[in-house]
Amino acid sequence: MARYMGTALVVWGMAMATSATAWAHYPHYPGTASASEGFRQMEWKSPAISRVLTQGWVDTLGLSFIWPRPEAAAVKKIDGKTCLVGGFFSFDVDDRFAFDVDETIELEIEVEAATTSTLILDYDRHGATLPPHEIIIGNNGKTGRWHKQTIKLDRARFANFGQYGTDIAIASAGAAVTPDPKQSFDRSKPHSMTLCSLTLRRSNTTEKPEKFGWLDLQISDETGTKTPARVGIYDEVDRAPIPSDQALQIQRYGDQTRMVRLRSWGPGRTEPWPSDNRSVFFSDGQYRTRLPVGKYDVIVSKGLEYGVEKQTINVTAEATTTTTVNLKRASHMEQKGWVSGDGHMHFDRHAKIDNDGLLSIAEAQDINIMNLLQMGNLTDITFPQYAFGEDGRAQRGNYALVSGQEDPRSGQRGHTLHLNVKEYYRDQDYFAYHKVFEEMRRQGAVSGYAHFGEGHFNEWHGMAVDAPFDLVDIVEVLQFGAINIDLWYDFLNLGFKLTPTAGSDWPYGNLPGTERNYVKSATAKDVSAWYTNLKAGRSFVTNGPMLEFTANGHLPGSELAMARGDVLKIVASASQNPAYDKLDRLEIVVNGDVIATADQLDADGNLSITHDIRLDHGQWVAVRAWGQGYGKAHSTPVYVVVDGDPSWRRQDVPMLAKKMRGATRALVEKPANALLELEYWDTHGQFEKTWNKQLPALRERVKA
Repeated sequence: MARYMGTALVVWGMAMATSATAWAHYPHYPGTASASEGFRQMEWKSPAISRVLTQGWVDTLGLSFIWPRPEAAAVKKIDGKTCLVGGFFSFDVDDRFAFDVDETIELEIEVEAATTSTLILDYDRHGATLPPHEIIIGNNGKTGRWHKQTIKLDRARFANFGQYGTDIAIASAGAAVTPDPKQSFDRSKPHSMTLCSLTLRRSNTTEKPEKFGWLDLQISDETGTKTPARVGIYDEVDRAPIPSDQALQIQRYGDQTRMVRLRSWGPGRTEPWPSDNRSVFFSDGQYRTRLPVGKYDVIVSKGLEYGVEKQTINVTAEATTTTTVNLKRASHMEQKGWVSGDGHMHFDRHAKIDNDGLLSIAEAQDINIMNLLQMGNLTDITFPQYAFGEDGRAQRGNYALVSGQEDPRSGQRGHTLHLNVKEYYRDQDYFAYHKVFEEMRRQGAVSGYAHFGEGHFNEWHGMAVDAPFDLVDIVEVLQFGAINIDLWYDFLNLGFKLTPTAGSDWPYGNLPGTERNYVKSATAKDVSAWYTNLKAGRSFVTNGPMLEFTANGHLPGSELAMARGDVLKIVASASQNPAYDKLDRLEIVVNGDVIATADQLDADGNLSITHDIRLDHGQWVAVRAWGQGYGKAHSTPVYVVVDGDPSWRRQDVPMLAKKMRGATRALVEKPANALLELEYWDTHGQFEKTWNKQLPALRERVKA
């Protein structure tokens, strides 16, 4: 074992509670949620690597939205070399070689140059979130079949924080989603790679701390009561210590972790955080850990309605540093009659015993209603819920878990959302979405389409078939730090009444509650009323700005019957938690056009607007707010019928109807494409056959 550098193992991070390394190195593999990624272990050996995994859906370290398909990953003998062939592989660095270090480590790979021109690589590292490495293979086969390339991994950590305890992730560039939503990967780049060796060389510059102390962290809310919260702890060189076993566990796909990383989606889409290091954990309000002596920043947050508190502390040798963080409210929406909910997230719940930890996460992020969606595709179900309806609800104080489903779901015609489901339902005619919508209507669920306007799953083609039958209540427009309103506006301008929703889509997207709905409801404890009012559209979506909006005193979602010449008085305001952003403008929108804007902040940083509209035609009216950087919010419209003229945009109806007819034709005319399926490895064997079998009935539905 000489190659493992002996004493270099005793580094600063391993001095934490011994259980910290145990959970990091031995992740759990509940078979149900892990099926959403389709991971499997490869029989491939390399010095200093203990395991090699491949996955069908990749979301690990800095790599996300990677679909390594259609090639099946394999180990092949080529010219006497044992090679990994496929779109993606992740590597677990043997802890005896390096665990929780902080140094530059050289990574040397050998690839077949002709089939491997560009790779995308990321690894477990300390410090700020940085873009993945794009590796251009030097010779492209011009100087021989095999090519070796060395990459320096600065501030390598290797503490098993990748999915399933891995440390390095490498994908073929062609397996990554491109900015063009019409294609699931870049067909101009090789989709597969051939990797035949991987060698790591340590610099052994990690400093070993000699003295340690203890930190006791106590977190209270505005009443002085201990409260769960989100926490980041960072030392003077921007390292985030491994959380102790007092941190809450959170399920991330098929494994459990105590440390997660805030997403970085790019300018205007990335949640602000007052540290370049975006690694965080959750606490139940009382947290104790052992740390090397030194200075640390402690950052604590609790969702959109609380300030983000930052303290600097000193840990001294063999002593306990006790620090108390008192969170302060930036707003109290429930006192104003607004109750929050995340409309879209995925966790396994096998039994009631799973509820307590999830309710603590809900409280830490201050999400009153967590909609936990059992997810399906043509052939499988993942993220199961142990029960639906009243039996599937769990409630503690102002926080509740409610079962729903994201099923049916396909890249061919969109992903559907069904909230507050009484009984899970799948129809044998899987692509006849309307049968599920009709059953959900009978159950009193709230139904619609996920990821609306994102463009990856043809959701508006499916929507164009289902909306005319009055089966769609909601469209998910705020997600992944972006708000997609154009397609939603198209349907509103055809006269459909559709409530916008927001959802984090954890673990695929942001942390739970980053994007959320606020629903006008008397109390968070009345869960059923929340869904009744969501379905009625008494709501707005936001990732920061808080809205108030009435039309002639009526709430969003209302339908008003008025006469030509009547005056509609709009009263609206927006506030913003300054810990996340500052407001830029508040807008009144009529049939998609901005008719009035407020951009002069008052002394408290808020915006307000009052505007009269003299009516001469039917219209929908909504308000939306924009932050100077990240914040976005949009209300459900008020629908105004004027002398029988509905709320459509009359002059655009012929054009929009033509557009929607084109979408329905495209749905039944385009060939079946299993490559659009997120779980291609599950569905590709059955997809085309099932689609073609059910296509005649779908054509009849399109005609109707």
